[in-house]
Amino acid sequence: MSKAVYNNINFLCFTNEEKTRVIKVKMSELHKVINYYGCFGDPDFMSPLADVLREDKAVKIYNLYSKKKIKGFKNKKETQIKLWNLLSKHISKLEDQDLKMKYRKPIDLPISKPNTYCKVASPRDPFDTNQKIMRTKKVPIATKNIERMKHYEDVKTVQDVLDKGVLTDRNIKYDIKLGYVKKV
Repeated sequence: MSKAVYNNINFLCFTNEEKTRVIKVKMSELHKVINYYGCFGDPDFMSPLADVLREDKAVKIYNLYSKKKIKGFKNKKETQIKLWNLLSKHISKLEDQDLKMKYRKPIDLPISKPNTYCKVASPRDPFDTNQKIMRTKKVPIATKNIERMKHYEDVKTVQDVLDKGVLTDRNIKYDIKLGYVKKV
């Protein structure tokens, strides 16, 4: 038997202990089902010896689903065929609750709102050069930043700082972020 035929053998599985719900699964997907309470394969392909149902359990299941009650079966092959034919009419659709967690469909979560708490201009934001800026009382520790603060004296807008040609828009954004300069 080829692997393709082997993987396409169908199984009927019970999804609860009371055996009131039956699902149909291919052999290639049998490992995805969580906690199945007994299953048996297609009688055209599977041996009756491979089934895990004892005769007394098979009679109980048959009587649960059938209108005609029986007391027993002649042999295992007949048990397998009659159960397969009867339960094939009562198959439920495979749902997410029947699958193991990693095989379930992902849940679509609502997209969260953007963070509005951050008022710092990021490098990708268009920079408004007409914005008025003002030096704060905060004094930087690094000498390089202290030297850069001299360029903000007697300046009213971002464009005035850029016109001096010493600082770039990145420098201004950095100073705003650290609180040495503020937008007015």
